[in-house]
Amino acid sequence: MNFEELCEYSKVFGTTLIDEYILKFFKNTVALRRSNDSSKFWSVSFFNDVLVEDFVFDNVEKARETFSFLPNVFQTDELVVLSKEPLPEELKDIYIASERLRKLSDIEQRLTKFSYQISGIGSILSSLTEPLPTELILPLFSETIAELFITPVGVYRRMKDHASLIYYVGNHKFDESITIPKINGFIFGKIINSFGYGFEFDGTEDEKFYVLLAKEDFEIEEQSILSAIGLVFQKGRELMRSTEIFNENEKLIQQYEFTLRSLSEFSVYVLSSKTFDELKKNIVDYIAEIYQSKYVLLYEGREELRLSFSKSLESKSFPVVLTCEEIENEIKKALDYYKFEIMDEKVVIIVGEELLPGYINEQVKNIIKETISTEILRAIENVFYQEQLIKEKALIEFYNTVISFIVENYLAFQEMLPSEILEIFENYSKNFFPFVIKGISLYNKYAYGQTEGLSELVINNLTNPYGRVYYEKRRELSTDDEKILILGSIILFSAIEYSLLLNKDEFNKDDILTFAEFRYLRKSQDELAIIEGKDEFATV
Repeated sequence: MNFEELCEYSKVFGTTLIDEYILKFFKNTVALRRSNDSSKFWSVSFFNDVLVEDFVFDNVEKARETFSFLPNVFQTDELVVLSKEPLPEELKDIYIASERLRKLSDIEQRLTKFSYQISGIGSILSSLTEPLPTELILPLFSETIAELFITPVGVYRRMKDHASLIYYVGNHKFDESITIPKINGFIFGKIINSFGYGFEFDGTEDEKFYVLLAKEDFEIEEQSILSAIGLVFQKGRELMRSTEIFNENEKLIQQYEFTLRSLSEFSVYVLSSKTFDELKKNIVDYIAEIYQSKYVLLYEGREELRLSFSKSLESKSFPVVLTCEEIENEIKKALDYYKFEIMDEKVVIIVGEELLPGYINEQVKNIIKETISTEILRAIENVFYQEQLIKEKALIEFYNTVISFIVENYLAFQEMLPSEILEIFENYSKNFFPFVIKGISLYNKYAYGQTEGLSELVINNLTNPYGRVYYEKRRELSTDDEKILILGSIILFSAIEYSLLLNKDEFNKDDILTFAEFRYLRKSQDELAIIEGKDEFATV
């Protein structure tokens, strides 16, 4: 072998060109090679003095059948030599060494390609795990796959069994709409024969995304890389969703804390309200704060409801009066509402839109409504009982004032004339009571003051009419007012009675008997009896 032959040999050694270099000296010879390690196709790489019509075969068996007139003189995993002349053992050894070198060269090329693909994927991994919706991140994912694996890529969104093309990259005609069956637990691989390889990623509850690759065949290592990419991408989506759930839970906890604190303050303030007006104002103020709403309106009334209290963060006018039907229409547009009654009047609170949409979780909102509704009812009862206590306290203080007045002046009454006593009671009742005592008759015999055209109260002693009080009502009397009127009338009778007893000019012996008869005896009894120890009175 001279120098030129050696140089030529060095160029072809370890490549497929060695077929021609070695076999050109053998007649009736054909060399067949596998397309690649994972391929089932075989092609003619060299022939000499043989008629060849087909150069590519589906498998090596078909190739052997085609060239059945040529014996098999040499074979490896990727090479078959058919020839009528046998190959010397030395040439076979050279062939084997060359194939080893060629495989190493192929491995080096593939490793270089895979390193490029892996490094390219590594550079965008952080981008693929960004907290963005899947449909927005998939174009970046698709462009990366198309560039690194030299294949057109189409992205489809599937709802139920129907999928629509939403994005594609590369020179390939993707169908606008396709039907893809549901495949459980699938990330990367053959989807169905007509589509080849692709990815499946989860979207929303009823939504799936598919990334289809137009390239029909991938090496095993490429499939492994693609599968790893799909797994990383899917895990990134799952991590994003887990992070979203965590953030939502954290936000929910913060809302619960804020809500509990606000509801605690709400309970303190509304339950400390002393009047209904103060209660309504406190309710409006705290509902606006708890809901973080732009406005809160409180309407109250019966047939028509008037705007009594409001809190608004915007310069906005609201209807002053609404009918019940109009109130219901406003409720439909509101974020929330409350309905209750105070003293037989309807009260409706309308909560306007939030400052930040979606600020309050629905679950939290339900808790807020339930708690506030309960606390409002408690506060209404509380204010009602407080007002009742205030009235009772005022009544007790008033009774004390009346009794003090009578006790302080009782001895003085006995020295006055009946007309003078009546005048004092008339002035006193005019200043302090919702009625004015203007006249009195005792035993149906003695009458003082005005007795005509006035309301009349009859005081009985057992079955006998003791006397009558004539008074003018300044308003309708309550039960408490009537009790005061009865008490005042009894005291007035007693004062005038003793005044008559002590005034000998007006009260004679017969009058004293009349006094005893009316005061202590039952006239309806057959035998007169003394009722000892107490006087009996009844209101008619």
